[in-house]
Amino acid sequence: DGRLAARGRVREMLLAELMRHPYLRRRPPKSTGREVFGRPFAENLYRRARGRGLDPADIVATVTAFTARSIAEAYRRFLPGPVDELFLGGGGAKNRTLVAMLGGELAGPVLRPMDDLGLPAQAKEAVAFAVLAAETYLGRPGNLPAATGADRPVILGAVWPGRAQPQGRR
Repeated sequence: DGRLAARGRVREMLLAELMRHPYLRRRPPKSTGREVFGRPFAENLYRRARGRGLDPADIVATVTAFTARSIAEAYRRFLPGPVDELFLGGGGAKNRTLVAMLGGELAGPVLRPMDDLGLPAQAKEAVAFAVLAAETYLGRPGNLPAATGADRPVILGAVWPGRAQPQGRR
């Protein structure tokens, strides 16, 4: 729920350093996760911050602010115009400190949990994969080249019939 980050203080010098990460300058379509901001990144950041005398709560507060600010910067740079509402999903939607920081960075749209749409935030990925599976089953492309950078729309995956198993056996 962001309690550790709420106890810490955002260290602006470290935050400014994080905001210079080359990934943030890339234009969409783009996507990242653990391959850029995973364990090696976190361990290196933690070691450097502790070497500067930062308290663990301050490090978590600063990284949480980095998440909020990087989202807000991407919003300002890449959306064609302002929006009235943003729906938050995934684990971050339950992090009160992150949501408060994001609201402060954006200062415009209303931030609402995806749950308000009738879809639990924790179900986001499961529903996304179900939609992709349905598109594959129906023989329709499941990617969006404008969002992913793919060369063309393609059917994602394949459906292969299996063998029926006797009742009660798995």
